[in-house]
Amino acid sequence: YINLYMRSVVKETLKHSGESELHLFGYCMGGALSAIYTALRPRGVRSLTLLGTPLVYRSENQLYKCSTDPNVCKPEKIVEAWRVAPAWSFEGFSLLTIDNKPEMLKMLYNKLDDEDFLESYKAMERWVGEQIPMAAGVFAEFVRACFLNNDLAEGRMTVAGKTVDLSTIKVPVLTILGEADHLVPPETTGVEQGVFPHGEVIRFPAGHVGLSVSSKSHAKLWPQVCNWMRNQDATTSN
Repeated sequence: YINLYMRSVVKETLKHSGESELHLFGYCMGGALSAIYTALRPRGVRSLTLLGTPLVYRSENQLYKCSTDPNVCKPEKIVEAWRVAPAWSFEGFSLLTIDNKPEMLKMLYNKLDDEDFLESYKAMERWVGEQIPMAAGVFAEFVRACFLNNDLAEGRMTVAGKTVDLSTIKVPVLTILGEADHLVPPETTGVEQGVFPHGEVIRFPAGHVGLSVSSKSHAKLWPQVCNWMRNQDATTSN
């Protein structure tokens, strides 16, 4: 994924655009992969933006308590049985907010006559529910190295024999965290630990999904992100 797929994507994007550098953006696990890529292959990356991205896999959050317990979390067992990580492997995440479900259904009932709300609600539910299988090797390696061993944050992760050291990332980094994120709580983003001491941070009052697709994020968050990227372009050209 890192040395072939992501490397090829970066190469072809630069070729297509005619640019020498691009802004690398990653969401959730994609953000962790983007950070790993930038640490190993910084050439061609102008900036790194991490949205709801876990880098330090230690928290009192229930998800992390289960995922960091070797007696509970055994990723190899899943891929041995199914040869992939099935889509339903990730459905358990929804249980973390099960207490909120009645209130969400009540809100849906009260807004059944609001066509705009219904369209948005159905689109959101479809997007959240459309999980796809994950390649077995990536799933097992990532879960064990990151969740169980915290190798990425502690500098022990290796990819194709090379050690991933996030402190070597010199490009501008923007971390966007959701203050109400139940999947990637603020303490797992690396901000508190100073993973990127010179990086910039946007703390936004939203959950994991709301960070990316809520009307509030479109109105207030994304203009900030676009301006930040524009500033990186201006700084580079100067």
